[in-house]
Amino acid sequence: MYLTRMKPPVWIPLVFTPLQLLGAYAAGDLSSRGSWINFALPGMLLIGVPSVVLMWVAWGLLSWRTPPRATRWLVAVGIILPFVCAVAAIGIARLIESYDSARTARQLAQAQVLEFSDEPLLGAGGNPIGVRITYRVRFEEGLDDMRYQPFATLHVESPPDNLAVHRVQVTPNASGRYERGEYRFTEEFTPSFLPRFLRFPELVRSGNESDRCFSLDNDGMRRAAGDRTRQRLIVRIQTYRVEQRTARSYALADFYEGALREGAREC
Repeated sequence: MYLTRMKPPVWIPLVFTPLQLLGAYAAGDLSSRGSWINFALPGMLLIGVPSVVLMWVAWGLLSWRTPPRATRWLVAVGIILPFVCAVAAIGIARLIESYDSARTARQLAQAQVLEFSDEPLLGAGGNPIGVRITYRVRFEEGLDDMRYQPFATLHVESPPDNLAVHRVQVTPNASGRYERGEYRFTEEFTPSFLPRFLRFPELVRSGNESDRCFSLDNDGMRRAAGDRTRQRLIVRIQTYRVEQRTARSYALADFYEGALREGAREC
């Protein structure tokens, strides 16, 4: 018996096209609840669009079957395709993430921290208000993921606290990634009891008198400002397995007195 070659009804892909696009968009939007990233548009582009394309491809390929049977096949394909595309998209994303993680781990393992040094951080009037540390990092294979760029923390043991980051400078400037080679990092730290005009460079010329007031809001801050214990501070450079003490010794009271000479006052 001769069977006439006929395509399945065109209404099937026409109906499934908006359903697949809107369904992928809605699923992405629902999965974004509680997240700062909205997956609605990526969901439509990565799941909905491929589903629609494959749906129309299937409509063309099923023309060799008799219409009733082809219709059943095409409806089944229209229902299954979004789930298949979703699984494929998740699988590809995990493969890419795995590759990026392995590359980042290799790049970090090859990076070396060199020539660490420290010195007092001076204010505009030449008075000590904090600590400046400098170190070089050699990236043998570069670094693509900027989330793992070097940054230091500076810990005070008496009283226990971390100094706050005042300013960070990288030479040469890195934009988007660190190329293979050496970079110089200069990081400046100040105690949190200093006035805002000394902790935030943009407030140096502020006319607000409160910006010149020490932040002595509690007993811990006041004890820190008067602490004359000279100590070598602990430097940790995160993700690079570096922990060591500063070459010089520092006392928090010196930074308090230096800030007074720079124009700070108790309010």
